[in-house]
Amino acid sequence: MKTIAIPYSGWQGVKSRLRGNMLPFFLTGFLVFLVIIPLARLAINSFQLGHPALPEGWTLQNYSTALSMPLFYEALGTTVVISAIGTLLTLGIAILFAWLIERTDMPLRNLAWALILIPMAIPGVLFALGWALLLAPKTGALNLILRAAMGALGFEATTGPINIYSVGGLIFLDGLRGVTTVFLMVVGAFRMMDPTMEEAARVAKASGKSAFFQITLPALLPAVLTAAIYSFISSMESFEGPLAIGLPGGIFVLSTLIYFTTRLQAPLDYGLGAVFGVI
Repeated sequence: MKTIAIPYSGWQGVKSRLRGNMLPFFLTGFLVFLVIIPLARLAINSFQLGHPALPEGWTLQNYSTALSMPLFYEALGTTVVISAIGTLLTLGIAILFAWLIERTDMPLRNLAWALILIPMAIPGVLFALGWALLLAPKTGALNLILRAAMGALGFEATTGPINIYSVGGLIFLDGLRGVTTVFLMVVGAFRMMDPTMEEAARVAKASGKSAFFQITLPALLPAVLTAAIYSFISSMESFEGPLAIGLPGGIFVLSTLIYFTTRLQAPLDYGLGAVFGVI
């Protein structure tokens, strides 16, 4: 006679599932704890006056102050512009290199693969300061060379022609900084993609450009969109480049505005900085 297993129901079924999955539930709960507690503390502090350790009461003044500051809207707009354009630049460079390495017979592909990983080993502050040494408007090494070349052609200048301490400079740094990570996110999709689809497109007399934009890119769209979301979020929270390049040029983004509000201005305003963090 066959035995029919009757599944647990109600609370017994819940207890059975918990006993069989204690470790995953514990790890998930621990990760949620690590995320929720700082976010909750940030939100609570945005409604408080004074130091977070010794609050002086509850208020909405922090939000009204933030939303009435022209500098806040300027920093928010600058942050979004830099992140959006920087993400497009990052995606363009990363996808181009992934395509060249995985879909062409480009020479020295293994060397290119190794070289594109090098920026991951360079701290963000050093990366920004290195470009500042090259492109500082008065003393940058590359600018000195360009001014010498311009002088030979009859064009005299004492600064520039490139100014790294600008929104354009921040976009340039942001676009370069994220290339390695985005490359690693999309190159695997290139490698796993079936090449026969592209070969069929070429047999059908499609040009290389048409095959790329009509076959390759649509097939990679999920990976590309995932990389775009990651790159945009990373750019929004970027701090090292805006600190080393933005502040000397008088350019604020949200991350440096938080830093300025809670570390540099007098008096320090932790509640206002928490509002910027919440937003």
